[in-house]
Amino acid sequence: MQSNLDALVLPLLGRLRSRAGDGEAGELIRLLECRLRELTEPFVRTLSLAERGLTPRELEVASLVREGSTTKEIAAVIGISVKAVEFHRLRLRGKLGIAHSGQNLAAFLRTI
Repeated sequence: MQSNLDALVLPLLGRLRSRAGDGEAGELIRLLECRLRELTEPFVRTLSLAERGLTPRELEVASLVREGSTTKEIAAVIGISVKAVEFHRLRLRGKLGIAHSGQNLAAFLRTI
């Protein structure tokens, strides 16, 4: 999706920006570009994680971990046991190649 945005939409915005100049229209076009990136970023992240072979439940847990939810909070939100969340977190670490237990899973997920 991000590459589609880069290839199909942003060049058009660039052409509009060059015609609009530095005035209010140019600023609105820059703001529109920023908002488009903000809108597409979550979808691109999810697709990136899905390409790594994560299950739907792992994607759900990964999303909540990325937001900063604790294991207990995740268990309560999605209705599974704390042990199940711990298992999913362990599987996420393995699939994402996070071998060192000191590396923060949430911080890593925010970088993808």
